[in-house]
Amino acid sequence: MASNTGTPLDFPRGDISVAVTHSNERLLIKVSSSSLSLASPVWEKFVFPPFGDQNKDVRIDFTEDDFDVLWILLCIAHLRFDGIPTKALPYDKLLQVAVLCDQYDCIQLVNPWLESWLENGVEESLEEGKENWLFIAWVFGRDTIFEELSCNLVRTISLGDDGQCSLHSPLPADIIGNHRIILRCYMTNSLPEKILSIREATIHALLDYPYSFLRQRFSPPRYNGCIYVGLGEPTASQRQCNALVYGSILLELQKYNLYPMVDSKNIHISVNDLAKQIEDIRVIRAGILRGGLYGGEDHNSCAPTDFTEGVDVVFKSIANPVSESHIRHMEAARR
Repeated sequence: MASNTGTPLDFPRGDISVAVTHSNERLLIKVSSSSLSLASPVWEKFVFPPFGDQNKDVRIDFTEDDFDVLWILLCIAHLRFDGIPTKALPYDKLLQVAVLCDQYDCIQLVNPWLESWLENGVEESLEEGKENWLFIAWVFGRDTIFEELSCNLVRTISLGDDGQCSLHSPLPADIIGNHRIILRCYMTNSLPEKILSIREATIHALLDYPYSFLRQRFSPPRYNGCIYVGLGEPTASQRQCNALVYGSILLELQKYNLYPMVDSKNIHISVNDLAKQIEDIRVIRAGILRGGLYGGEDHNSCAPTDFTEGVDVVFKSIANPVSESHIRHMEAARR
């Protein structure tokens, strides 16, 4: 049961009632129908329904909305600017502002305060557990934050055994289910698919460095990784070189369950975690051995010591999941 109207929360010249939840209590407060209709086209349809009853007691039910954030929007709509925050908002409140502004199509209402509210966005958006900055940036048109965080998600998303995606710090409302990033369930564009597609392509490229080395050096018709092996049978030193290089790579790959060779679709860990594993592979080389045509062979050139250089190349070539359509949307949001 809602409390009676006539509360200290009523706005002057309020002519309609709306329901809110304040201190765990459902209240009815008086608001101005003209102020609400000017502030939001969504509110306007509730206040003046084209085919509904304009005489009903409660025009809008706000009881599911965060009251503190809703109160900010209502105060701005009624031109009551005292008490409106002028400094950076906490992450959870800023997220709720984005949710309500998107839900009620009233971004222009908060535009004068956005610069101060979002001033910590560039640094805070990359903090663990604050991945919903992607949605905040989407709603308020912060394309730099949106692009950087989208690229970061490519590197940090991991898959569970059930095929669902998550982050190192799982988000209750933002689990990526069925290969789709929910992003507060509001974003309906190609970004989720692009992030996951680029993630898979990056994983394929990372695996290809050790795998292609093995295929090129130790597959038919050659079967020999040692650069000194000619057309004849390899010498003892050359066989030793092959065994050290091939064996050390295989043992390292097996340690991370990457051998037998794994399809990129079946890699569940994040790009960052896989890259660390590839970088940690240490190739054992034979060094300088006696024998050979010139009495000694330097086998240090037969294989790299590791695959760090390849990982760097892959990371520099990771595609950007943000498209021109995303940028145009955020440009429009800033107007």
